[in-house]
Amino acid sequence: MCTKNLKLVNPYFIKQLPGRKSDVKDAQWIAECVLKNLIKGSFVPEPVVQDMRAGK
Repeated sequence: MCTKNLKLVNPYFIKQLPGRKSDVKDAQWIAECVLKNLIKGSFVPEPVVQDMRAGK
């Protein structure tokens, strides 16, 4: 079974990592950084907290 994880990442942190970042190689380079745990996902609060912040 194939498991896929989605990470929400601040682009500022990706740009701070050293490495090649041409338009053609971006996705491949980012995937490699994720596999090596060089990119940390951003915090996303639970839907209940998001609703409270939005005033719902």
